[in-house]
Amino acid sequence: MSFVIKTIDAFEILDSCGNPTLRVVVELDNGHRGVASVPSGASTGRHEALELRDGDAARYGGKGVLNAISNIRTSIRESLMRSHATPQETVDAALIALDGTENKSKLGANAILGVSMAAARAAASAMGLPLYQYLGGASARRLPVPMMNVINGDQQEAVPSAWCRSSVCGVVRPPGCWLLLIQTVSPLIHLPGANRSHHGRG
Repeated sequence: MSFVIKTIDAFEILDSCGNPTLRVVVELDNGHRGVASVPSGASTGRHEALELRDGDAARYGGKGVLNAISNIRTSIRESLMRSHATPQETVDAALIALDGTENKSKLGANAILGVSMAAARAAASAMGLPLYQYLGGASARRLPVPMMNVINGDQQEAVPSAWCRSSVCGVVRPPGCWLLLIQTVSPLIHLPGANRSHHGRG
């Protein structure tokens, strides 16, 4: 089966906070498609990859992502069309090389991430595999350890703090009891003063 990328497109959508973000669609020439919505946040630490925002105050307070969409519809599409969507490492390496900056500031980390995730979903669909198995291998069984925010700092806090955020993660015995781990750690974010952020929760 062919895994050649037929086309790539992107759209501006709103996230759960009402801020613009990207939805990317990658279609393969075998008819399978992958769709991915890019997560975004308020944090802008100096070591973080750059979310490309328009800066046009007349649209969403400058947070629009039309420039990132333009990058996807031009340079990224032109570079990846007719190339293979597998393996994932090749797609990601091509995107990183095309951007050529340390913090993804040329194309935008949001554009790069959206295309990467959509390509992975398209390839997984074509192989008939769930995404975690496509990325982790046919014998993949391990899930990420969930972490819970208890203190948010940086731009997400009304009173600035010296760190971006403080999170907790749980350890459960026997190993692998993922649902029990969630049940153990989840109540911590509801403690008084926990998860104080710009959303006013806590």
